[in-house]
Amino acid sequence: ASRSAGARVAVCGVLVGVATSCTIGQTPSRRRKGIRNVVMRRAGALADCPLTEYGNKDVDVSKERVELEEASCPLEVKMPPELVGDVDAQRDYFAKNLPKIFSDLKKHGAIVFRGFELSKQADGFTSVGSALQMEPCEDPLHSVAARDAVKKDAGVYEAVNKPSRRKFYIGMHNEMVGNRAPGAAMFVCFKAAEQGGEFLIADGRTMFKRLDGDWVEDAYNREI
Repeated sequence: ASRSAGARVAVCGVLVGVATSCTIGQTPSRRRKGIRNVVMRRAGALADCPLTEYGNKDVDVSKERVELEEASCPLEVKMPPELVGDVDAQRDYFAKNLPKIFSDLKKHGAIVFRGFELSKQADGFTSVGSALQMEPCEDPLHSVAARDAVKKDAGVYEAVNKPSRRKFYIGMHNEMVGNRAPGAAMFVCFKAAEQGGEFLIADGRTMFKRLDGDWVEDAYNREI
């Protein structure tokens, strides 16, 4: 996600969690070796943000750029009209459609849910994460204290909008800091910004295919 420098960003909930349908546990290393349990929980605290999982370094970049299929990103899903006003039914919608939601997430890279009243409040927002069986974990930015918690025990944080960082431009990025990244993350805007504050999404697969091929090959070989 990205926002313009100087934009007045409203409270934005960020539920960082480990999706139980995602595989985690491989410790990243240059030799791609070493597997251990990476989700640790301290007494009375959230689980640590899991270590990033990397695959084997055996990708034929040129071939992958040709064969990689692109899907529309993000996928937009509107709330079924029959669920209007019934937050319990909306919560059940996410639970009952969990397999399809994660299948669509894998295919499209991101999903935008529109019109759901359930997620307009902090408690309802966290209940969506619970319905999707996401286990809350520490913010990957926890070590640099870049954003305040809305509900820390539930893993919900504000956007990076501290006055000290107001002049910083936050470009396109993954939800990853160092070698830690959640298996999945949810974002919501509880109150629209007065100015700016747009949430931008870039499809990494499209970027992978459109960037200069020689540059991508060099970056991959140098493990950038």
